[in-house]
Amino acid sequence: MDSLHEKFLEEVTEFVADLENALLELEKNPENQKLIEKVFRIMHTLKGTSAMFGFDKIGNLTHDLETIYEFIREQKTTLSEEILSLTFASIDFIKVLVETNNELPTEEYKLKYETLLFSIKRKVDILEGNHSATSETANSSALGEDTPEIVSDEKKIVTYYIQFIPAGHLLTTGVNPLYMIDDLYALGECKVFLRNKNVPDLSQIQEESCYLSWDIFLSTSEEKSTIADVFLFAEDACTLKIHKIADKSLLQDDAFIHKMKELSVVTEGISLGSITAYLHSVSKESARKEEKAESKKEVVVEDEPKVSLSKIASSKNNSLTSIRVASRKLDEMMNVVSELITMQARLTLLAEKNNSTELTSIAENFDKLLRQLRDNSLKICLVPMETIFSRFQRLVRDLSKDLQKNIIFSTEGGETEVDKTIIENLSDPILHLLRNSIDHGIEDAETRIRNGKSAQGKIHLKAFYSEGMVQIVIEDDGKGIDPKRIREKAIEKGILSETTPLTDKEAINLIFLPGFSTAQKVSEISGRGVGMDVVRQRIEELRGEIYIDSKVNKGTTMTIKLPLSLSIIDGILVKADDTCFVIPLSAVDKCYEIKHDEIHAGFNDLVIIDGEQVPFYYLREEFAIGGEAPAIEQIVTITYEGQKIALIVDRIVGEYQSVLKPLGAMGISKGQELLLGATIMGDGTVALVLDSGKIVKQLLHKVFI
Repeated sequence: MDSLHEKFLEEVTEFVADLENALLELEKNPENQKLIEKVFRIMHTLKGTSAMFGFDKIGNLTHDLETIYEFIREQKTTLSEEILSLTFASIDFIKVLVETNNELPTEEYKLKYETLLFSIKRKVDILEGNHSATSETANSSALGEDTPEIVSDEKKIVTYYIQFIPAGHLLTTGVNPLYMIDDLYALGECKVFLRNKNVPDLSQIQEESCYLSWDIFLSTSEEKSTIADVFLFAEDACTLKIHKIADKSLLQDDAFIHKMKELSVVTEGISLGSITAYLHSVSKESARKEEKAESKKEVVVEDEPKVSLSKIASSKNNSLTSIRVASRKLDEMMNVVSELITMQARLTLLAEKNNSTELTSIAENFDKLLRQLRDNSLKICLVPMETIFSRFQRLVRDLSKDLQKNIIFSTEGGETEVDKTIIENLSDPILHLLRNSIDHGIEDAETRIRNGKSAQGKIHLKAFYSEGMVQIVIEDDGKGIDPKRIREKAIEKGILSETTPLTDKEAINLIFLPGFSTAQKVSEISGRGVGMDVVRQRIEELRGEIYIDSKVNKGTTMTIKLPLSLSIIDGILVKADDTCFVIPLSAVDKCYEIKHDEIHAGFNDLVIIDGEQVPFYYLREEFAIGGEAPAIEQIVTITYEGQKIALIVDRIVGEYQSVLKPLGAMGISKGQELLLGATIMGDGTVALVLDSGKIVKQLLHKVFI
């Protein structure tokens, strides 16, 4: 796929997202003229850009939809549920066509597409019919009842072949070829083939130059002069040839379109000769008629006029405020930054070994600059949560309609930024949580009113920064999770005995067990007990945590905590004998000293810290580290999901910034389930990065169950 085609697909994806969001807002405020204008503009742009790149199926959908929204814009009709449904269905098809490069994957899709296109055209016909009827009535009233009806002869449809080759400087004249191609669609049925063979390497592209040209087939009842008028403002900056090739519409002929598509990808491309040869091979008689029609006037402009320097200067002064960068390049940049962090650690160690003041000063300055580079690089890789928040508006709308529930969905903190890798893997977990809120959380209107609530349910999704992490909260005012019902289900499934002590919070957390569900019936949306365990697993893979707080008949709050970045960790470096470990700083509470003799004097693997009994995790024993422990050891207390434990180590070295590497590359096998990864230190040794969440869960399971 060439870079221009790839850029087109990216832009269409953005346009579709903007269109979907605008429609969701318009559904709430159908009289909002600004939103109507926005939807119309996006439709107009989608139609034109799709035509430029040969995505005719998208062009066909948006062409008629644009007509519908023009009626709404001119207040000749109102936004109805039918129009919204047709538009949302079209958006779904556009998404498919973008993914499949303008091809419908199955016969079922093709049938649905044709049905949708027919429904949209029928709606246009109804609107135009109503409009025509209104106009005719008004004219009849003005002229009087005795005015004779004037019937005009129906114009004959003919097909034109248009070669449109803009001069390189066309854009500097203020003319956009997109709009001209767009105007052709208003004249009749149109099929556009893009020529991009003159596009140079990306490094040589000048933003004010035009490198594209187009082969266009237009079936219309308009005169050739009307077609030429479309290109009026570009006549001094383009080569334009307009040929009449048939006295009928050729664009309904699949064989003709297929042949032109074949010709468009060969070196020679589409030409008048190749078209004529094809038509001659199909029908000699038709070919003779086409040859006689070639006497029509052609508009050809060979010389490029001079362009004023002021126009060029003004074009260049419009500097870009943002640029598109391939995700791959960002990953490569972060890999380089990661290697620099390792090199900086080696430089610092070398300065300490040589006791060199000058080298230490260089290492400190390098560290300062590197931290700035790291922070800036991380910021570049951050993506606003709004990019996935916008997807969920449509989900809530469609599911609430399917389940016949009245739900208000609101979002907050869309500007909160998170590492792009986290964003890419976060959509599905949030999607599942929202489905559960809609299906199991929010009650139907009758039940809500009976319980003294508003008939309209509420779901609120928000994101914000807290304690150096990103928190994502999903709140609903539904029926909540009943811990009593969960206990009963757990006993029924044999997960618990009737005598097992369990707090309400612990009972609610049982929903994260595989296959656990309290749903009375299974729906197409949820209720099979498949998902919440996967949600938790996905979030933990992102080094995150999930908490649930729920009150019966009040609602449920689900909170997800995530790090800002997955590749670089700020932590505390500790040692057990000569083995180095890194504890993520976000999990650390406090550090203490303890005598070795006091560790095993406690009861049931507990130590006393600030008058509180805390379970401890002895790194030496858990990782089978030999050697003799020091008389005075160190304790690092860490917290996960509100539970505190103590990690006992030989020595705390200090804060350490580490670059996370996968364990497989390090050849590490022992204790992998308790590690996030590993990092290479300045002297080349490997430090193991601990997964604080898994350690806490394993220890509490060992001590209390």
